[in-house]
Amino acid sequence: QLARQLRLPADRGVRITEVAQDSPASSKLFPSDIVLEVMYPGPRRPVKSVADFSEVISRLKDGDYVSLMVQNPDPRVGSRVVNLRIGQ
Repeated sequence: QLARQLRLPADRGVRITEVAQDSPASSKLFPSDIVLEVMYPGPRRPVKSVADFSEVISRLKDGDYVSLMVQNPDPRVGSRVVNLRIGQ
């Protein structure tokens, strides 16, 4: 239903349900955000499942950067690129 509302393919994206308060993502990712794509480190690739997303994140070390294309169902937030530094 959310994919339809956002006009996304049903097999694309991973919904964020919780963000740890003390994490690097706490000020950049919100519950209900949908991670659509890993843009960096390259190559760019769509996120189709939690396994896709976990595979990318598991390869990163403290201090590495990741850039994500994220969409939120709230039109005031919309689509954006989120840059995070792992472990910082």
